[in-house]
Amino acid sequence: MGTVIIVGAGQAGMQTALKLREYGYESDITILGKEAHSAYERPPLSKSFLVNDDMEPVWVGSDEIKRNITLLTSCEVTAIRPDKKHITLSSGANIPYNYLVLATGGACRSLPLKTSAPIYNMRTIEDAQLLRKKMQSSKHMTILGAGVIGLEVAASARKCGIDVSIIELGTRVMGRNLPENFAPYIHAMHRENNIQFNMAESVIAISQSGQSYRVELQSGKSIQTDCIVSGIGITPNTQLAEAANLQVNNGIIVTQTMQTSDPSIFAVGDIATLYNEKFNTYERLESWENANKTAEIAAATICGAEIPAYKTPWFWSDQYDQNLQVLGWPLQADHTVFRKKDTSMLAIYLRGAELIGAVALNAGADISVLRRMMNACISPTLESLENPAVKLRSLLRA
Repeated sequence: MGTVIIVGAGQAGMQTALKLREYGYESDITILGKEAHSAYERPPLSKSFLVNDDMEPVWVGSDEIKRNITLLTSCEVTAIRPDKKHITLSSGANIPYNYLVLATGGACRSLPLKTSAPIYNMRTIEDAQLLRKKMQSSKHMTILGAGVIGLEVAASARKCGIDVSIIELGTRVMGRNLPENFAPYIHAMHRENNIQFNMAESVIAISQSGQSYRVELQSGKSIQTDCIVSGIGITPNTQLAEAANLQVNNGIIVTQTMQTSDPSIFAVGDIATLYNEKFNTYERLESWENANKTAEIAAATICGAEIPAYKTPWFWSDQYDQNLQVLGWPLQADHTVFRKKDTSMLAIYLRGAELIGAVALNAGADISVLRRMMNACISPTLESLENPAVKLRSLLRA
């Protein structure tokens, strides 16, 4: 079998190690983490963790680490030598590997301007702890970016009674995830919770103003605020891969088995870029589900096991007491079927006659059915989808 070294102790890295053991891998597995602690669930950080001062991080794999997986924390890898099959640590030590798994995730994008004002990010436990503490003394928060993280933090702040302004460069919320015909519903949900939006706007300066800060916008408007949060996305940590001459394209290019251009090196989670034959494009996904699925595929490949199917992307976001779920590739659709109820909404997306995605607000059961359809390559007729009397589950059986 041989030694497996996993660089990155986040969700994807830890799940790779756990899945290797599940598949029966008996040789040494070592995880090298840059942070000072073990892996933890990131999704709660921008939601329940922020609004609950007593909440502890949700740790991943703690029992398994104690038993049969080696975890080295506060450990930085500075180089990969594919020709010698070893990595180099910041201490100068070289560690050999038979298989190397890169799970280095991403880093928060830096603001394209200089300011001495403290800017809060939302990526690590430490980020969440700092923001949670700052929220205790804040009356107004300004969030840069109306993506998933920005909107989740906004909802958490409103739960704590903090006024919120959001500044978004684009023209709609969650522009990377939601089609133009669904985004307005999420926008309206936040407006109903008194979020102040500044769309198609950019920040030109941030300065201190007494005990607070002034955020100046391109339009000439300024916002007085106590707390500034950046939610403008991440940049994949591909530096090690690039220096090792692995193929990179907005992430580390991998095959369907998560192998890089060097077959003994794998990439999983936020940094893995796969070619999507359906849409003739490369895609890199950032989600809890993607971290788990790519980790499982890499582990199965290393163990020579049957490769599990990973056909349809999916993620969720909880905002206020609403649950949003996105399935597949709704941005690629040319036709939409809406199914609305009193407390839920479902949009089903097709390209031609093919079912390619869905977006749901408080309709998780419908998403589960549609997910099974897509994984089984079932595309119901447009007439059946448009008929509210036809239950989705009946279409799955058909």
